[in-house]
Amino acid sequence: MYTAIRSTRVYDSDLAAYQAKTILLQGTSIEALLPYHASLPDHCVVIDVGDHYVLPGFIDGFSQIGAKEIGIRWEGEDGAETTQSDDLAPYRIIDSIYPFDAAFKEALANGVTVSHVASGPGSVIGAQTAIVKHDGVTVDEMAIKPSFGHAFSLGDIPKRTFKQQTNKPLTRMGIAASLRRYFDKHGAPANVFIRAYRGTDIDTALRLQEEYAFTLTLVHGTGATENQLNELKQRGASLFAGPMFQARERHEQQTLCPSFHKEVVLSGIPHAIISDHPTTSVRNLKLEAALAVREGLDEKHALNALTLTTAQCLGISDRTGSITAGKQADIAIWNGDPLSLTSSVTHTFVSGKLCYEKESEQR
Repeated sequence: MYTAIRSTRVYDSDLAAYQAKTILLQGTSIEALLPYHASLPDHCVVIDVGDHYVLPGFIDGFSQIGAKEIGIRWEGEDGAETTQSDDLAPYRIIDSIYPFDAAFKEALANGVTVSHVASGPGSVIGAQTAIVKHDGVTVDEMAIKPSFGHAFSLGDIPKRTFKQQTNKPLTRMGIAASLRRYFDKHGAPANVFIRAYRGTDIDTALRLQEEYAFTLTLVHGTGATENQLNELKQRGASLFAGPMFQARERHEQQTLCPSFHKEVVLSGIPHAIISDHPTTSVRNLKLEAALAVREGLDEKHALNALTLTTAQCLGISDRTGSITAGKQADIAIWNGDPLSLTSSVTHTFVSGKLCYEKESEQR
C-alpha cells in the first residue's frame, strides 16, 4: 500500500532548501520523491498538507529517554550505575529502556523520531549506548543499534556521586586513572562518548584518546578553547553540544551559551544539538536549535545538527536523517517554520507509520 505526502515545502538536506514535492511511501521506506503534481499509484492514500513544512524526523544525539523516566521517582531511575568498578563492560543501556516512558510520546509530538540513549553523568564508567526509534512495544522492536558506543563521564558530577556513596573524594586524576584501568583491562571501545564541560577535563579526554586511539565524541564541551576545538577537528572527533536551555547551577555550567554551537560549526567539527533528556526535555530539542540560530548559527547547520549530521555521526545516515528515496520514512510535518516557537508538529511518521497526529488535524 502506498501513502503520498504532498507539500510545497519538503526539506532537501543537501540543498538546505524547501521544494514542492510529493513523497511516496511504501511500507517502512521512502519509495520515491516525485514532482508535486505527479501521477500516483492506484489506491494511494494522499496526505496533502499544502504549505506545511515537511522535514526528516529529528534525532536526539544524546539522551537518557526511557532509562530515566519522567514523572517517576527512584523506580524509574535506571540511567546510571554509579558503582566505581572496572567490571562494568557487560552493562548495556538497552536493558534499562522502558518503551512506555511518556517521554517517547512527547518526543513524537515534537517531531523527534530517534534517540541515541546513554547512561547518566553520575557514572564514571557508563554503559554501552543504544540507538532507538520512538515507536514500538518492546525495546528490541525500537532498536536500530542495540549496542553502539560507550559513555564515560569526567568532571564534577562523578566526583560528587562518588563522594556521596563513600564519603571519600574522588579527584580528577582518580577518575582518569579509573578510565585507564578500564581501557587496559577491556580495551577501548570503538566509539567513545565522554561527557566533559571544563577545559581541563577536555584535555584529559584528548589525552585518553591519544593513548588508546578510540573514536571520540565529546559531549557538552562548552568550556572548549579555540585550540581545543582545532585539536578535536584534527583528530576526527565529533562534538555533541547542549543542552544550553537549563539552569546554570554548577560552576562547570557557567560556560553554557547558545553561541557555542556556531563556534563548533565554524571550527569544522561534526556537530549535533542534543537535549540530554531529561536534563532538558526532549520537547525542547527544537528550542535548543532556535536559540543557536538566534545567536548566529545559520538555519542549515541547525537543522542538519538535528537530522543528517547527527545521523552521520551515529552511523545511521543510510537509514534515516534525510528525506531520500530508499531511506526509512521518518518524517515530521510542521504547520510553520520548525524553528519558530509558534510552530507545532501536525504529523509524525516513524518507519512509514503515522505515530502522531495533532487533534486539530484528525479527520
